[in-house]
Amino acid sequence: MNTTDTTSRGVATPLSENTTPRGGPAVLDIGGDIGALVVIVPDELAGTEIEISPIDAAQSRTHTGVHPREFRTGSRLVALFPALHCGDYQLWHPHDDTLLATAHVVGDHVTQLDLSHVVAERAHTGDPEHHVHTHH
Repeated sequence: MNTTDTTSRGVATPLSENTTPRGGPAVLDIGGDIGALVVIVPDELAGTEIEISPIDAAQSRTHTGVHPREFRTGSRLVALFPALHCGDYQLWHPHDDTLLATAHVVGDHVTQLDLSHVVAERAHTGDPEHHVHTHH
């Protein structure tokens, strides 16, 4: 079963705190050209918000909060973008607004991106351009 909250605009929309407990289970309703993106982040980004934009429209950003979610392997901090049109996206670092990563979202699928090591490496190297690219 594929999982997201779909919008007619095809833009990522954070799950409302009124309908989903913070960090609780997320039910995604994806399909057609709408996919979802799950971004795993390190502890240092707990409580922040990560912004995302289409790769060709950096000014058209939306954001979602970073919250713990349960996986089979344990709890991880996650930024969930439950409804994105298929295509290429940029994720922006919440502390300094530099490019954190790029991701390719496929319709009718959930793409997972593990940035837990990338953010930590940036902190150690001081390299604001150190980012990752992923494809589904």
